[in-house]
Amino acid sequence: MHSLSFSEFVDYIREHIRTGWWEDRELEIRKVKKNNGMELTALLFPKYDIPATPTFYLENFYDNYLEKGAGDPSSMIPVIREHYEKAEENAGLMDLDKLYDYEHMKDFIIYRLVNYEKNAELLQDCPHIRVHDLALTFRSLVSFDDTTVTSALVSNDQMEEWGVSREELLMDADRNSRKLFPPVIYPLYQLLEETYEEDPREEPDMYVATNQFMLFGAVVLLYQDILEDFGIKTGGNFYVMPSSIHEVILVPDRDGYDPQILCSMVREVNESVVSEDEVLSDSVYYYDCDIHKLIYHHEFVKDNP
Repeated sequence: MHSLSFSEFVDYIREHIRTGWWEDRELEIRKVKKNNGMELTALLFPKYDIPATPTFYLENFYDNYLEKGAGDPSSMIPVIREHYEKAEENAGLMDLDKLYDYEHMKDFIIYRLVNYEKNAELLQDCPHIRVHDLALTFRSLVSFDDTTVTSALVSNDQMEEWGVSREELLMDADRNSRKLFPPVIYPLYQLLEETYEEDPREEPDMYVATNQFMLFGAVVLLYQDILEDFGIKTGGNFYVMPSSIHEVILVPDRDGYDPQILCSMVREVNESVVSEDEVLSDSVYYYDCDIHKLIYHHEFVKDNP
């Protein structure tokens, strides 16, 4: 049997997923916009007596199908069913009243950085704070472990239902994000040691800033105290290169780096290495320890012709 294209795979799942299983349940397969305007194909079985409808993206199952050698797609049916049953069971355990009670939810609000322009349409419907060419968004944390963070974007309607302000969300998100996802900074060579053929410590003096889970850790670039402390320990000002939504690279300004070249490096990595939905920015930032401020590339490049 030939390998199915993605559209053929979706049609196969649509036709066979309910047979002998949830034949009376409504099925929805639709496009959902994700980070940076990327669209994924969502599989849903709406059920209105549970607080949240589990959503799975068929692109992930299609990748699994290809990894297994493609061919007969029927083997993916029980896999999808098992995932959905487990997710729906967990959703059923949620207390719907607590979702509308901010006194409960305030301990589960976190934030995430996204690209402002690439998410302009999405940002119209949710509270956010613009930071240079980025936007700080707020999310309700559902669950997380060492490899996965499950959360939902806080919308304008939800903020209104809670009766809270954007400033309150920011205060709670900052506290929770720091507590649940503690920031860390370590030399880049530590990340490269296992795969680098030569001694990575001979590479330029660079550091990774993220959180201890390395998941959505780019928000570290907003932690004024962390940036200030890093500057003190490394002897002064430094560049901040967004590696992805998960981490940023800190480069002490003592080797005569050209910000334009650093920007070119970031763009090249984004185009060739980072997946589309994990790109944060093509820009470079600069932390000036004298004025205690993170400066956007277009601002500081004028002072460094």
